[in-house]
Amino acid sequence: MVLSAIIAYFLSGAFIANSIPHIVNGTSGRKFPERFPFKKNGRKESKFEAFCFSPIVNVIWGVINMTVGFVVANSTGTFRIGLTPDMLIFMIGFTSTAIFLAWNIGKVHYKK
Repeated sequence: MVLSAIIAYFLSGAFIANSIPHIVNGTSGRKFPERFPFKKNGRKESKFEAFCFSPIVNVIWGVINMTVGFVVANSTGTFRIGLTPDMLIFMIGFTSTAIFLAWNIGKVHYKK
């Protein structure tokens, strides 16, 4: 398998993994935890900042990520769902990104 195909499958798994928390939080009506420093020094967030992290924007962002992931996977080589090397690389990308997201988002919710 060509290195560019390996990278493409890995990134498609990463995009799809990133889509899940956005879609889940958005459809649950929750804001997704932001990682940008909008609230420095006790300043309230503006209406624009509140909109940027709204549940609707989360769903839209999740769908965009999922679409990009599937487009990249389907336009690279002969991607087939099944027990193939392509799917293995895809799942490694998906799993590693999902673990990374769970680790970092968990820090936001469970600070000690």
